[in-house]
Amino acid sequence: MPPPPVKPARGRSADDNRWRNVCIVGYLIPPLLRAEFPPTRNEATETESACSIVSQALAKIGIKLGEKAIAKIWARYSSFHDILGAQRDI
Repeated sequence: MPPPPVKPARGRSADDNRWRNVCIVGYLIPPLLRAEFPPTRNEATETESACSIVSQALAKIGIKLGEKAIAKIWARYSSFHDILGAQRDI
């Protein structure tokens, strides 16, 4: 009897997501930080943050990542910002 067929994984690959996340942290958030927006915000406030602005901008081009998802990406990959941010001045 042949083995059961393997279903393809849903969603993007881990490599695609990693590249997307590094681009968000390395290219989209830094200009907002230089404009003195905080990276994240307290959920109780209505103040804009870099993560909220990036989420809104990505939604306009059809990429649906909520502010919380962007904040999680920032928390995980913000060390890349420290490495990359020091090397370039955009």
